[in-house]
Amino acid sequence: MHNILIISYYWPPSGGGGVQRWLKFTKYLPEFGVNPIVFTPENPTFAFRDESLLSDVGEELEVIKFPIWEPYKLLPGKSKPSKKSGQAFDNENRTLLQELIVWARGNMIVPDPRVFWVRPSVKFLTTWLKDRNIDMIITTGPPHSMHLIGKKLKKKTGIPWIADFRDPWSEWHQLRHLKVSKPVLKVHRHLEKTIFKNANAVITVSPGMADDLTRLGSKNVKVVSNGFDHEDIPTSLNQLKPDKFLISYVGTIDDLRDPKPFLKALKMWLDENPERLEETEMRIHGIISESFFGGMLKDKMLSEVVKIGEYLSHDQVFNLVGKSAALLLLLSKFGNSKGFLTGKLFEYIASGRPILGVIDDTGDAADLIRTGKYGWVADPDDILSIKLNIEKAYQEYKQQKNNYEIRIDSPYSRKNLSKKLSEIIDEELVKVKS
Repeated sequence: MHNILIISYYWPPSGGGGVQRWLKFTKYLPEFGVNPIVFTPENPTFAFRDESLLSDVGEELEVIKFPIWEPYKLLPGKSKPSKKSGQAFDNENRTLLQELIVWARGNMIVPDPRVFWVRPSVKFLTTWLKDRNIDMIITTGPPHSMHLIGKKLKKKTGIPWIADFRDPWSEWHQLRHLKVSKPVLKVHRHLEKTIFKNANAVITVSPGMADDLTRLGSKNVKVVSNGFDHEDIPTSLNQLKPDKFLISYVGTIDDLRDPKPFLKALKMWLDENPERLEETEMRIHGIISESFFGGMLKDKMLSEVVKIGEYLSHDQVFNLVGKSAALLLLLSKFGNSKGFLTGKLFEYIASGRPILGVIDDTGDAADLIRTGKYGWVADPDDILSIKLNIEKAYQEYKQQKNNYEIRIDSPYSRKNLSKKLSEIIDEELVKVKS
């Protein structure tokens, strides 16, 4: 049995997608000869709380919680997690003070506000590791300051270390909204390269992101995608059928996940088919700023159809999914969008509901949806194709062509992915010993 120390900022009761990847790995890794131990902040500042995820923290799992100080705590209203919509970062309507705060965040705190946890964590863990038989350290980012902890611990202890990139670092699309200067961007790139140079291996979530990390200098990149936990997919979904043409979206609405192309297509479709208005509904739940809708919700027809709700717990999401005729996946086109494969996509797949993808039609997510015949894909710039896909989803719903049966026997189950991760751990430990 290999003892693995996992360093993760996000951990239950934190909600959102960032916590689930390693929460699920810790659940299934013991079945494949890996004993995980988690190191996480005692008092983190996270946007959403999801108590339902605590049920996945195994009773035998050792979780070490260590105090953290974050500059967010200096800002009014940032000390408590939220469950409301409308809390996403609004890039268009900031006050002067907010602009200054954003600039300071982007240029004075590198790589991210959790960097103040690095030094005390390294000091604590260096002592803690002396009395423990730890075979490997794994850090997961973002926040990418977690990787700085792994790098320093490897240097001090010699313990092999793997860095997990759930999202990009130096090519993170939000850096431009943080007004990051060219000199500071160079610091990000330098720090990122030190991770590539010192980590025994890098793992990431998609082939496209693996290509990006390799291009940036990483030499040993492995792909372990996100996925779904078969135990989270209620079998009752097989009995639930939509009683209206309900399109659901769960997650963040921002410039990366822009709803406007889909709403334009939906309005066009409704204008052409006004008799379908009463049986059509769209529900949006999650981290939402209505400024990203560009005023489209003021349209009379769309205002009758589109309903915005609060953040849903992981359990509540599946109640909504079960009533849905189609599930919307949004991803705007930008530099490295081709490599984005979110955990939400895999849970959509497992639910058996068709997917309406408004995403880069040349990316990894589009390939997966097409290859598996899980739904339809259209580029965000192609409003006509989006409208045609809405019609396809409607006809499938109306003609009851879809049996809405869950798909839990899949290479993308968290259990199968944990097996793949355990094999990578074994492989890297063999390299160290040889």
